[in-house]
Amino acid sequence: MNGISVVVVSIPVNEMVLLALNDRCRATDTCFISAFTAGFGKIFCDFGDIFVVSGEDGEPAAQSQIETIIPSYPEMVKVLEEQGHHGLETGDFFTFSCIKGINEALNEPSKE
Repeated sequence: MNGISVVVVSIPVNEMVLLALNDRCRATDTCFISAFTAGFGKIFCDFGDIFVVSGEDGEPAAQSQIETIIPSYPEMVKVLEEQGHHGLETGDFFTFSCIKGINEALNEPSKE
């Protein structure tokens, strides 16, 4: 894409079209951002293979699989032990995703 450094899509577009646009951007080393909000937010960014997201401590973002959520105050979350230590520290923020049956956990974009 001659002279274009980033493509931004901020309107509802078919997912197959978005994938094709992202593939074209990757083939030409062009950054791609898709952002859409309508009652919920969905953002996708692809800045290429050399772009790395890491936390303040320089470690890459981690994921853990949840074993149990106890809806108390504050909530208690237990991750599967076979996945090892989650690496969270006091003051870290995290986000729930792909959770079924406990909508309250998804009401806030991130938790401390």
